[in-house]
Amino acid sequence: MREFKITSLILILMMILFVFLIYSCTTIQSEPKEVIQEEEAISAPISEPANEVQEQEVITSEIVDNPTPSITIPKVKQFQISADEKAFNPSNVIVNKGDKVKITFNFNDKNIYLGGLDIRSNYFNVQYKKTDSIKSKTIEFIAEKSFVYIGYWPASNREKSSGKVEVIQ
Repeated sequence: MREFKITSLILILMMILFVFLIYSCTTIQSEPKEVIQEEEAISAPISEPANEVQEQEVITSEIVDNPTPSITIPKVKQFQISADEKAFNPSNVIVNKGDKVKITFNFNDKNIYLGGLDIRSNYFNVQYKKTDSIKSKTIEFIAEKSFVYIGYWPASNREKSSGKVEVIQ
């Protein structure tokens, strides 16, 4: 029964607002006194359920009036590097300081020793075995300073190919 009363009150308020809106649009501007009287009639206190509706409207207007703060997400600089024991292609990548960098090493089994290929640097280590079903490995980092990465035979630690990440200011 209470829901019926609230619904009825809302409908009555909406009809009053609609009539006021129609009346305001057709009234000549030289009659501001009547408009003020209409506003006073509408803003007069109403029973408790109407207050609940007004509270909901205030919450909604707060959401609309306060835009969501924007968050700056750094762009990801992505690179695909072909990797084997003879070379990295491209062998050098250039990024800006603070960039988020994503490098995918695509391994070329044709030119990789049976034991696989390790790629090592001061910032990451990638281990690849020829038996791996996935023929690529991806690393991500925030670029701070330039560095060199080197390919090694895993079993003997013999240095093979090398590449460089160059970080510019």
